[in-house]
Amino acid sequence: MTDTGSIAEVLNLARELSSILEEEFAVLESKNLEALETIQDRKVVVLQQLDASWASLNAQYQEDPEKYVATDNRDSLWEEAVSLINDCKEAHIRNDLLLKKQ
Repeated sequence: MTDTGSIAEVLNLARELSSILEEEFAVLESKNLEALETIQDRKVVVLQQLDASWASLNAQYQEDPEKYVATDNRDSLWEEAVSLINDCKEAHIRNDLLLKKQ
C-alpha cells in the first residue's frame, strides 16, 4: 500500500471512530446501557484497526524516511486525519465525562 493509501486508511478509520463516538454520545444521553455495550465492542475493533494502520504507516516511514517528501495530496490527507483524530480524542473525553456523571 502506498503511503497516501495508508494515510487514507487511517483517515477512513478515524471517520468511522468519529461516527461511533457520536452514536455513543447519543446512547449515553438516552441512558440506553444495553446499546452502549454493542457500541463499545465496535469502538474497540475500530481502535485496534486504527492502531494497526498507524503502526504500519509509522513502520513505512521508519523504513524509508526520504520517501516521505511532502506532496499537497499527502499533506492534505495527513492534516485531515490528524485533525479528525484530535476531534475523536475530545469526543472520547466528553463521552467519558458523561458516563462518569451517570
